[in-house]
Amino acid sequence: MKRLLFIMVTCLMLMLTGCLKHSYEYKPPKPTDEEIIANTESVFGVKFSEEHEWNAIHAMTATFIADADLDDIVKIQVLTKSPFGNGDSNGSTVLTESEATKGESVTLTFDVPEGYTRLYAACVSSSGDYYVRGFDVTEETAEVSFSKARTRLLDPGIAAKVSELPENPVLSSEIVSYETQRGYEGYQDEKLYAMTDADEYAQMLCLDEFDYKEGLKNDLQDIIFTYLPNKVSNIEKIRESSFYNKLSYPITTGEDPIIVDPVYKDDGGYHEVEKCQLFYYYFKEDDIKNMSEEEEVAYYKSLPKFKAFSVSKAVEAGGVSLGMPDKKLRKNLGFVIIFWGECKKGNMPGIGSVGSYLFPSGYKIGFMLRNAGKTVHQGELYCDGRMNNEVQSWGHLASSKLEPGDARLTWLYANKRNFLCCEAGTDRDFNDLVLEVEGGIEPIGDNPPNPKYNAYMMCFEDSPVGDYDMNDVVIKAERIDKTRVRYTLMACGAYDELYLRNINGKILNEGKEVHSYFNALPRTFVNTLGTMDYGTVVDVVTVPEKFTFTDISKQVFIHDATTDIDVKLAQKGQSPHGIMIPYDFKWPIERICIKDAYLEFNSWGQSFYVNETTTWYERPVDELVMPW
Repeated sequence: MKRLLFIMVTCLMLMLTGCLKHSYEYKPPKPTDEEIIANTESVFGVKFSEEHEWNAIHAMTATFIADADLDDIVKIQVLTKSPFGNGDSNGSTVLTESEATKGESVTLTFDVPEGYTRLYAACVSSSGDYYVRGFDVTEETAEVSFSKARTRLLDPGIAAKVSELPENPVLSSEIVSYETQRGYEGYQDEKLYAMTDADEYAQMLCLDEFDYKEGLKNDLQDIIFTYLPNKVSNIEKIRESSFYNKLSYPITTGEDPIIVDPVYKDDGGYHEVEKCQLFYYYFKEDDIKNMSEEEEVAYYKSLPKFKAFSVSKAVEAGGVSLGMPDKKLRKNLGFVIIFWGECKKGNMPGIGSVGSYLFPSGYKIGFMLRNAGKTVHQGELYCDGRMNNEVQSWGHLASSKLEPGDARLTWLYANKRNFLCCEAGTDRDFNDLVLEVEGGIEPIGDNPPNPKYNAYMMCFEDSPVGDYDMNDVVIKAERIDKTRVRYTLMACGAYDELYLRNINGKILNEGKEVHSYFNALPRTFVNTLGTMDYGTVVDVVTVPEKFTFTDISKQVFIHDATTDIDVKLAQKGQSPHGIMIPYDFKWPIERICIKDAYLEFNSWGQSFYVNETTTWYERPVDELVMPW
C-alpha cells in the first residue's frame, strides 16, 4: 500500500511539474516609455527630436499619359533621376512601374524618398528606348504628359531653312593647327580649313521659332546636368560611357542635313569657351579597314579638319535676342555641317573646294574643339581621346589631370536627341559647352537605360531597449509594379526567437521563425559578422494598387516570441528601434551602434527637417558595416 501511495504521489508531482512547466514561461517585463528613452539617450549620447520622422519616405499619387514620341510604348516608370548616361543608368532607380500602351492614362501611387523635390516619369518602348519627363513632387495629385515638346530629329521647318542658305559654300582659308606648330607626333600633314567669316555667318540658321519650349527646356536641363553636374569631376562617367574614343563617331544617314546647335556655354571665369571653334572630320569605315589601332589614329591625324563655327559668332549674332547666354539652356542658332568631298590620301579637299549641305550616307564624323583663347589655354581637343595624348600635358590644360587618351568631348543620347558635351578647360565637368547635333546622323544611343528598382531597407532591433546595431532583422523591399513587392530577408543578428508580421508570401510569412529561413538555429548571428555566409531569402508578394510603405497598417514588423514584444517601424517622436531607409543600405556589423557606423546619424536624428544629413546612409565607416 505504501509503495502504491508513493507511486501515486510521485506521478501527481510529475504531472503538476509538467503543467507548471508548460503553462508558465518567464517573460521579462516590457520596458516602460521612460526606460526606453533613458536607454536611447544613454546609447546615442544625445536627445533626439520629438518631431523626427524616422522613416524617410512619403507617399504620392500621380497620373501619367503615355503619349511620348516612341514607336511603341509598353510601360510607364517613375524614376528618382534621369536614367541617361553611363552603364549604371546614372544612379537612377525605379520607384514603381506599370504596363501601359501608347496614349493610355495610368494613375500610380508610389513612395518618394526624403529630400526629393523632383522626380522623372519615363515612357519605355518594347526595345528599351526611354523618353523621360521631369515633374515636381507635390502633396496633391500630379498629371504628367510627354507630348508637349517636339521630339523629331529634324523639324521640317529647320530643313526648309537649310534650303534657303547660299548655294555652293567654298573653303577659303587654311589654319595651322597647334599640334603642327608644336611638332606633335603625326600631325605634320594635318590641315585645318575654314570659310570666310562672312560665309560662316551666312551658314547660320536663326531658329527662334524652333526654340526649346519651356517643358522640354526644363527636361533637358535636368537630364544634362543630372548626368554631368557642374563643378564635379565627371571623367569616370565619360570613361565608362558607350561612346568612348573609337566608339565616339556617329554615322551619317544621307537623308537630312546635319545641324549643330549650341545650346549652353559656361566660361568658368577664363572665357575659354567663348573663344572656342568647333571643327569636324569624316571618313568611311572602309578607309581604316585592316588598320592597327596605331595606324588608325595616325590616319585620323592626317585628315583635314573643317571649321563648323566659332562660338564667338554665336555670341555676337544679334545680341541678347539671338546670342548664346551663359549658363542658360537655349536653342536659337544652328550651323550646318558641310560635306566637302571625299577625304582620301592623295585626293584631299582644300582651299577652293565647293561643299554640299547634305552628307552622303555611311560616313563617320569626328569632332574637335579648338580652344583659341589665351595662349595658356590653346589646344585642339578631340572627342576621340587617342588624339589628346600630347595636349593633355601641355600648359594650363595639364592642370586638369586628364590622362593621355581621355576624351575632351562626349556624347549624351537622351529623349531621342544627340548632345555633344565638351570640356574646354580644367575642371573635368564636361559641360563647358553643350551642343545638340540633329538631322542626318544615326541615333548614337546603343546602350538603353536599365535602372534598378529602388530599395527600401527595414532595419529592426529586437527590443525597444537595445544596443542599436540595427541588424536584429534586416529586410529589403522593392516595389516592382502596381501590385507586387519583392521582399528579401537579408540578415538576423538577434539572440531571441523572432517571427515576421505583415508579410503574407508563399515563402516569407508569419509561420516560420526568422533564423530557420537561413537553416540556422536561434542564438545564431546570420549575416552580421562581416560576411554574407547564409545568403538571402526572396519572396514576391501581391499588394493593393494603392499600397505604400508609409501605410502603418501594411508595414512589416517583427514579433519577439522570447519577450512577447512586437517591434514596429518607429513613428514620430519614438526611439529608432525600427527604421526604413530608401537605399541599398549597408547595416552595421554585430554590436556596432549605428551612430558609430554612420557618423551623421545623430545629427539626422536631432533634426526633423531636410538638411545636409538627409542622406547620412550613403556615407558609412566602411570597416564597420556589412560589405554585401
